[in-house]
Amino acid sequence: MESPSTTPLACLDIRYCRQISDIVIGCLTTIFACTWINRIALAVVALLLPEVSVTLAGKEMAQLEAISAMVKNASHRDVLVVEDGLESTEKDTILELEGHLAKTESREPMITLPISARQSILRSKWTRAHSFFVQMGGFYLYQDGLPIRPLSAEDMALLVWRGYMPPSAEDIEDRSKGDWLSKVVALLQTFWFIAQCIARGTQHLAITQLEVVTLSYCAINIIVYLCWWHKPLNIERPIPVDIALFLDSVPDDFCRPREQPITIWQKIAHEIAVEWHGRSEPVIGSLAFPFSNPNKDRRPPNSNSPTDLCRRAFTFFHSAWTGSWKEIRDSDAYWLTGRGIVFLIFYVVGLVFGALHFIAWSDTFPSHTQRALWRVCTIILVAIPPMAPVVKIYLSTPLHIPRLEKLTKKVLVLSAGMLALAYLFARVATIVISLTTLGYLEASATQSVQWTAFIPHF
Repeated sequence: MESPSTTPLACLDIRYCRQISDIVIGCLTTIFACTWINRIALAVVALLLPEVSVTLAGKEMAQLEAISAMVKNASHRDVLVVEDGLESTEKDTILELEGHLAKTESREPMITLPISARQSILRSKWTRAHSFFVQMGGFYLYQDGLPIRPLSAEDMALLVWRGYMPPSAEDIEDRSKGDWLSKVVALLQTFWFIAQCIARGTQHLAITQLEVVTLSYCAINIIVYLCWWHKPLNIERPIPVDIALFLDSVPDDFCRPREQPITIWQKIAHEIAVEWHGRSEPVIGSLAFPFSNPNKDRRPPNSNSPTDLCRRAFTFFHSAWTGSWKEIRDSDAYWLTGRGIVFLIFYVVGLVFGALHFIAWSDTFPSHTQRALWRVCTIILVAIPPMAPVVKIYLSTPLHIPRLEKLTKKVLVLSAGMLALAYLFARVATIVISLTTLGYLEASATQSVQWTAFIPHF
């Protein structure tokens, strides 16, 4: 067991030292700013499974363009629609609602404008906040003053196509419990902590294991804030949409309550049950609307730009690693559907989050056991996140041999469960080790950064 370092002479002067309480408060404050969401359960997920939160944020970000395109395309007059329960038309379907009144929550009349005026307004007023609001279920369908269900992106596109004018971005921001000031403060705390760690490395001062753990959360927090910068926060009351004006222009089953969207935990449980017992019919149905698939006929042109070349290179290596060569042939569809974004985030975030723990690879630990455990946990944190998409690919690949396929699926499900438990153990272990080593710090770990050393002297 390595003996704890004695307090250095420089730290006898308060001007040149920091207390352990200062380290703990600074780290916990930063972790709180990085992981706290309006619900405790989500904060725990962000603490133990940070890749999940940042992957969800990235997936929502990737879907913003599709939702915006879906709704904005609905404002065009020249739309050809052939759907069950809907009439076929090419130019004059929306004008039937011209001049009608719609009611907002404030009960102020809102006039549905002619199509030309509505197109210009919608293109300028539909923002990322609107798309996030749709994903959050912020628009709620009402009939006869009673709530029916949240409106999906397809529902909003249909209503806009039939003349509905969405509220302004300012109205949505008024409902948000967060503002730019709170986001800026959280980001400043994050960048300040990163700057301190960089400065300590520059001055050859030791960084504690707790600071290394906190630094990994800072890296993820920056990505999440960039993805969710325009997302409304903690909205408790949705915006009601009265269906009275649209009853004659929507399908008959539009006002029927539907199954609520499943949570990520329900989806994981369902996937495990399906893979363990065999394939089954989808548990969630969907109602097709005119603009439900904006990417169906919209494929990006081939180009040799750096972005496209990197995208294709990642698709190639990802498919080669997972054995899913079909993704190479369908590279454009692979990225348009958002699956490429999700896999890419899992790879990059998992590697970055785990790799930052290598900073403490050669640090001083109270015992050799703790050092070995830290190193093993660091390797686990780096290795497991990229393996998750691999397991998913193989679970979704049919083997065409019933008995062998069933056995293989069960082995993969058990393996995935063991990997998840190993990852959770590594997360908890690194946090516990970082706290228990605070009593055995190196001499330079208690020295504070001398910021005056960065000021040029003449």
